[in-house]
Amino acid sequence: MKPNIIYLILCFLFFYCSEGWGQDQLTKKEFTATRTQNPIKIDGKMDEPDWQNLPIATDFIDEKPTPNVPSDRKSEVRILYDNASIYVFAELFETSKDSILRQLCLRDEGDQRGRGPFGNTNTDWFAIGFDNYMDGVNGVFFCVSAAGA
Repeated sequence: MKPNIIYLILCFLFFYCSEGWGQDQLTKKEFTATRTQNPIKIDGKMDEPDWQNLPIATDFIDEKPTPNVPSDRKSEVRILYDNASIYVFAELFETSKDSILRQLCLRDEGDQRGRGPFGNTNTDWFAIGFDNYMDGVNGVFFCVSAAGA
């Protein structure tokens, strides 16, 4: 009788996990960049007409202090590309300038246990990753902090 109960529990767990139940209810987000034929000046301004009327990525999640929680701050990201470059324009809204965290640590002094690209530091940051081969393994990751690192 005992092996039958274990078998039923294992079958239930397999079915439960294979259907994605019990996992975080985060929906996978996809965003398509828009191609441009015009030169884009990297100056922190959306002066070029190509930036207007683009799809805008919104409704991001936080990494810190609590991972996978919808952010309480508004963020808008636009992406253009051409034959040579990918252009990312991120507007990250904050309630006041004094609440933007900029503190960094010296090289090799941060916590290197996967708590963000800047270790365990007290800084706000924005990152974007590209899954070049759409395999979930290989890709590139770019990050910038409020301190300019």
